[in-house]
Amino acid sequence: MRYSYFNSNIGLRWEGDLGFLTSIRLHAHAKKIAMGFDLVRQRYFNDVLRNIESQAAREDLTGRRTLEGEADLALKGYQMFLLSFFMAGHKYVKDGDFQEFAGHLAIALCGMDLTEAQRYQVRFHESRNDLTALMYSVAVFLADHIISAEEPAGRLLTARSVPLFTFATQLEIAKEFADRQTIVVLQRQIEETLESLTRPAPARRS
Repeated sequence: MRYSYFNSNIGLRWEGDLGFLTSIRLHAHAKKIAMGFDLVRQRYFNDVLRNIESQAAREDLTGRRTLEGEADLALKGYQMFLLSFFMAGHKYVKDGDFQEFAGHLAIALCGMDLTEAQRYQVRFHESRNDLTALMYSVAVFLADHIISAEEPAGRLLTARSVPLFTFATQLEIAKEFADRQTIVVLQRQIEETLESLTRPAPARRS
């Protein structure tokens, strides 16, 4: 479909393809969301790192204090998994444009590592019907990056915080499309999750 625009003030006429304009718009949204995803991953990693280091024995730590390698790829794969399911319930993009949008975002997010990150996306997709297994599956890659895999406490601690990463990732999408109602809901879910994570465990009965 062709689009014609005429500005009478300067006497300029421009003609273009609406499909091309849509592609530009989708690419712009995808790039901004990918940048938001990067910030969410880094903040989440820093929080998990701080929590594990405050509770683990020094000799059990791997010494890796930057988000990279398999841990980063797994979190990117999880973010792409979340995008697909979240966008299915929020029609920010027309169904016919979603694959293009998702492609733009995947490239902006992963670059040359796209194929590797997609392998994790598929793995998480296979666990989608078991929420507990899904949270744990995500946590394993991040926890093992920070603490020895022989210390399961690190995985369990990280798994409890994966919902925070989930809501924060979804929030970046809602913010980009100015979905105020969903933004409020996600912010409340983040606050409730934080409260549950910081709430002291109930004392054991003697």
